[in-house]
Amino acid sequence: MSDKSSLLSVLVQKHGRLLLIAIFCVACLWRVIYFIEISYSPYGRDLTMDSSYHHEWAVRLAEGEWMPKEVFFRAPLYPYLLGIVYRFANNSQDVAKLLQLLLGCGSCLLLYRVGRQYVDNTTSLLATFMAAIYGMSMYFENELLIVPLIMFLDLLVLLSLRKAAIARRAGPWLTTGLLCGLSAIARPNILLFVVFVPVWYWFVREKSPNGKSIRIWIGHMALLTCGCLIPVLPVTVTNYVVGGDRVLIASQGGVNFYIGNNPRSNGVNAVVPDTRPTWQGGYEDQVRMAKEALGNPNAKPSEISGYWYDKGWEYIRENPGAATKHMLFKLYLFWNAYEIGNNRVIRYVTRHSVLFRFFTIRFWCLCPLAFVGIFLALRRRRPVSLLLLFIASYTASFILFFVNGRFRMPLIPFLILFAAYAIVEWRRQIATGSGNWTARLWHGDMLISLVIVVLTAVLIRPYPGLYTDATQGHYNEGQLWIKKQDFNAAIPCFEQVVRLKPNFAQAHHKLGESYARGPRDYERAVLHLEKAHMLEPKDTTILNNLGVAYFIWKKYDKAEQYFRKLLTLDAKHFKGRKALASVYELQGRWSDSLQQYERLATDYPDSAGTNAKIAEIRAKLGRGRQVE
Repeated sequence: MSDKSSLLSVLVQKHGRLLLIAIFCVACLWRVIYFIEISYSPYGRDLTMDSSYHHEWAVRLAEGEWMPKEVFFRAPLYPYLLGIVYRFANNSQDVAKLLQLLLGCGSCLLLYRVGRQYVDNTTSLLATFMAAIYGMSMYFENELLIVPLIMFLDLLVLLSLRKAAIARRAGPWLTTGLLCGLSAIARPNILLFVVFVPVWYWFVREKSPNGKSIRIWIGHMALLTCGCLIPVLPVTVTNYVVGGDRVLIASQGGVNFYIGNNPRSNGVNAVVPDTRPTWQGGYEDQVRMAKEALGNPNAKPSEISGYWYDKGWEYIRENPGAATKHMLFKLYLFWNAYEIGNNRVIRYVTRHSVLFRFFTIRFWCLCPLAFVGIFLALRRRRPVSLLLLFIASYTASFILFFVNGRFRMPLIPFLILFAAYAIVEWRRQIATGSGNWTARLWHGDMLISLVIVVLTAVLIRPYPGLYTDATQGHYNEGQLWIKKQDFNAAIPCFEQVVRLKPNFAQAHHKLGESYARGPRDYERAVLHLEKAHMLEPKDTTILNNLGVAYFIWKKYDKAEQYFRKLLTLDAKHFKGRKALASVYELQGRWSDSLQQYERLATDYPDSAGTNAKIAEIRAKLGRGRQVE
């Protein structure tokens, strides 16, 4: 076994570069395959919530609107970089996503560089391979979200910080600060980590009896701070210039804090209670609510954010027990195996990728191994304190607010590194330990490692309360197929919904619409539209579509029946009135048709073609009277 271990070491030593190139190619291949698979799904170019917000912001930037009109609500680096890409790529989502895939491949190489600072080449290569096939990285690289950028920047921060601490020169500390500042204007959570870096460096620095090391420590920390301020200050100044407000980076902190710390918070949903669920609607509502509560219609963004911070702290002070329990629950959710979606239900997207389902690593597998790696690294006194500080501070920076799957992504590369370390150490233990392989397997550290794996796997098993109602997931996907005009693909989705929830009126409505517009199966279409109408008899859209289905099916009597019902509910329904006039026209009931068109002209005097239709029918009626 030891011979095999040495052979592996020689292989890695001799062909490490070739292996690294091969792993990079795997990372690229996996991402391209995933990109192609998802592009053929209904989610391929669909934008929702945050991705839609970033896209619209980037489009405005690409059109030349580089100066904001108000204080930044969100950190601006990602939208501005996306805007630059859009400027040269004609607002192409595909180009932006492919660049993000390339950035993800770059993060794999960066992880290798970071790993070489802490562990051997074999472990670093294994970690790079695991990162290359980590499923959720591919998922987020295919969304217009900040994840690939922040992962890349944070890897650069950790790599630069480690080198600065070892080199003990001034220049690397300024560079590290600059990278921290860039990460902060992408996502400010890293600032909590930066606050603790001086404490960490105090303990790991070389100490000298004459106090020189203290002066060096002060100088290095000053450079770190200055470097951090270089990217941050322009954002702060911009906020002051455009809004006359003192906001360091972005003003969303307060409302996000309240979202995660209020009596109705579930730790996951990013919605303020009693506000609209849409991105823009929710934003406008929380601003209005804060201004009304402050009694100041001109309240600045910092004051609005401060109001929500106060509301969150008020809940914590008045309910310390419940708030503590809720904070622990958020910590549990943060490390849960279930991938919590913030913009969409992730499992409904990834099921469209064979690669993702069968050939990627997931968090449920990674997390137990990572905790074993942390245990073994501490046991063998590896210098991993900086990595652990990053993991702990980043986790804390999110559980103070609310949690979801994408927020933990910056930790994934370092968890992968620990997981790879655990695997390599296990192999070494089995290969080089004393006794037979069974005895080596049950050696002290191995036994503790197995206990950690089992306990972690049990503790992080998917929390049932996170699973979204399957009916809603199928319904949303069906809606996306309709949006893409693929009604045949929408039918199975809505069939699933009505099977699971037979009295879901809108599912019957959409299923009927899909049968009518896809295979043109009007018999099934009207069956489901009739069911929808029975469940929601006052829904005018259902009535209109039911009338249209009968109209196209040439069942004019039934079409008339439903259009007349529609007009009793909404006498000024344009489409319904026009359709009823067309029904009468096809039946040769010219006087009735004329009456409907005249009513239409009265209600909608600017409607194109109505007056021409009236003249045409009057002419026909005139000729009919002359013949008589």
